[in-house]
Amino acid sequence: MTTPADFTIFPLPERSHAALKVLGWTTPTAVQAQGLGPAIEGRDLLVCAPTGTGKTGLFTLSLLTRLAEGKPRPGHPRGLVVTPTRELAIQIGEVLQNLGAHIVPVLFGGVNYAKQDKELALRPDIVVATPGRLLDHLRRGTLTLKEMRIVVFDEADRLFDSSFVDELKELCENLPENRQTILLSATLPEEMTKLSRSMMRNPVQIRVGEIAMRERISESFYEVDEVKKPELLFRLMNENPSAQTLIFARTRKKVEHLCKLLEGKKLKVAALHAGISQADRMAGLEAFRSGAAPILVATDLAARGLDIPELALVIHFDVPNTPEDYVHRSGRTGRLEREGTALTLVTPKDLPLAAAIELFLRRRIATIRLEGFAPVQDGAEPAEVENPAHWRDIERPRDLDERRYHKGKVDSPFTKEGDLRRAFKPPVDETLKPRRKERKRAAKRIKNAKLPHQRRGRSNPSRPGGSQDS
Repeated sequence: MTTPADFTIFPLPERSHAALKVLGWTTPTAVQAQGLGPAIEGRDLLVCAPTGTGKTGLFTLSLLTRLAEGKPRPGHPRGLVVTPTRELAIQIGEVLQNLGAHIVPVLFGGVNYAKQDKELALRPDIVVATPGRLLDHLRRGTLTLKEMRIVVFDEADRLFDSSFVDELKELCENLPENRQTILLSATLPEEMTKLSRSMMRNPVQIRVGEIAMRERISESFYEVDEVKKPELLFRLMNENPSAQTLIFARTRKKVEHLCKLLEGKKLKVAALHAGISQADRMAGLEAFRSGAAPILVATDLAARGLDIPELALVIHFDVPNTPEDYVHRSGRTGRLEREGTALTLVTPKDLPLAAAIELFLRRRIATIRLEGFAPVQDGAEPAEVENPAHWRDIERPRDLDERRYHKGKVDSPFTKEGDLRRAFKPPVDETLKPRRKERKRAAKRIKNAKLPHQRRGRSNPSRPGGSQDS
């Protein structure tokens, strides 16, 4: 489909046309060219396009155009955008206000209800929310969805996974049936396609940008030994200088550890993970956007909803657990047709995850092995670690007939009082020279200890229902 020269062919509100000029949005992207027409007509949309291709502009312009006429009643908004993360919700709220929306409450957890209740009382036409806090407002009665006309599920693949499925089921029960539904995602799993059929009416399916993403983002896998990953990280950052660098790690502890290492190199770093308070998360993101902290270390929390147009370098310190997460992580760079670089550190245990990513993308990713960082070959002998325990020198029975528990209780060799107990007792370390009383106490404990077959054969009298000796 030919991309229109500008937005004038679409019946957008005058305030949106003026805002587009201020924002510098002159030419629609491919996904906007294909989706704006059907969306403004009221058709359901199922959009699959890489991050940074203009999906946010598609549904925000559609919302403002369709809701330009009429006014909502207090607490009865007509447009809803549901997102998986707070950061993405805040970003969408800012885009809507920049395009001409007057009041856009952004509802998410981790903050008190007072400010959100006040904004909902001002008759907003569009609400942006995460599923949990949205349901909280529905249960409290500060919000109703009875007059909802358009519902947008952004990053739908994340919303429709197991972590949000219960919330979305309850949410759909509160939505009217005669609504317009728009689902957008960078990936389109088969499960989401099946689920969309039950909540959409003859949707228009749009797939855009798979080849374009491959061309604008340079991707590489670096094979590395686990212990050498921090050293390789520093080298890659030096070889790929960038005004802003986003580093992804798998866990909160790994994020904090990397921040300490980078700060030890006299670098300004911001951290982002779910264990940080909302105020600190927003402060860290603002420092990263402004350049005060040119390095951001984050978990997958930043894989969605982080829009830094000039971000040119993404480093996966840990390989993501799913190919979809890899697509979203890498999509933080190379946005809106800009060039970007995505580098991934792959240890031997990460090879299955790397292979799954290539299978999902249906292409090979260049694999690089730098001298001095390559992992140990599979055939290499591991260094022998000496076990100082005394019992390591005792010869263990190996044949089935020699094993201690191979026979029944009656014929067990443990019936011979003390023989096997003495045979398997660790040798005494003469250098310790224990005192006589200590030796006597130890011998008494061994003598009075129950044997294994005795422990299994009798119930504990102290427990309810336990047998008692007569």
